[in-house]
Amino acid sequence: MFMKTKWSIWVMLFLSTALAGFAKDRTGLYMSADDYRKDKLTYESDCHNRSAKIRLHDMLGGSPKLTVVQDGKKIEHHKSEVFGFRDCDGSVYRFYNNGKYRVVDSGNVFIYTHEENVSAGKGFKVEKVYYFSTTANGDIIPLTMADLQKSYADNDKLITLLSELQNSSGLLAYDHIHSRYMINTIYREAIQ
Repeated sequence: MFMKTKWSIWVMLFLSTALAGFAKDRTGLYMSADDYRKDKLTYESDCHNRSAKIRLHDMLGGSPKLTVVQDGKKIEHHKSEVFGFRDCDGSVYRFYNNGKYRVVDSGNVFIYTHEENVSAGKGFKVEKVYYFSTTANGDIIPLTMADLQKSYADNDKLITLLSELQNSSGLLAYDHIHSRYMINTIYREAIQ
């Protein structure tokens, strides 16, 4: 009996790991914010056996268009008409003003990172800059206390809690217990 139970546990662990890996190994476009919420990919492709390839044309400032190559056919879309995409690492990116912003938290406050060239001595270095939006398809705004205060001016409790967070551990503090940024944990406290 013990061996049978042990065997069942191993099978369940293997299946859950395999299914988690499968979800990560899919790529495609999210045509709308609603598709993103439902995890509905268009031009979905298995990353190991790609039937569709997405070309973002990001070199030299980025193009307003992207191309999908599927079954030998090229299909063009304007980035402004597409919510975003999932890459083969499982990361999701949202398009905004022809740029791609990585979604790092999609709670009540959507938090993004964006790679930007920053002056460093005689040259440049790439730095990760944080942004947020109040909805899945809202404007993407720099993640600063001033911008949070403007965006949530009608919620005094939230602003007070965010000010305390900024003074203690900073706006980018991460809540490891709930696997989200503290901003979203605080947001939930503020609306209760």
